[in-house]
Amino acid sequence: MKNGFYVVGKCLGSRQLKNVDDTTGEIKFKNEIGIGIARPDGFGGTTQTEIKISVRDKDLFTNELVEKVQKLMGKTVIVQVYPSAWGFNGKTGISYIFNSESTIEELKI
Repeated sequence: MKNGFYVVGKCLGSRQLKNVDDTTGEIKFKNEIGIGIARPDGFGGTTQTEIKISVRDKDLFTNELVEKVQKLMGKTVIVQVYPSAWGFNGKTGISYIFNSESTIEELKI
């Protein structure tokens, strides 16, 4: 296994969201892979948090990747990502980026 930062959870699928810039009319796409993370709900059960992994490089969001994600839906996966901290308008967070060194594989437990 390679070193790095990993997200482990249930594969929820992939999606491509279309966005049109109101001022320029430019069409942009936001490509994401969804991973569900189970966590305790405080009442003896669990709830799910969704992690969105951004595939910013359009050349990486290929039919091959989409098909692989579809085959992994509902299974536990491990995704190698690049975490990127951000701050905007007083809010902070972390974006998880799928880059050219990233992988997504089934994790058999």
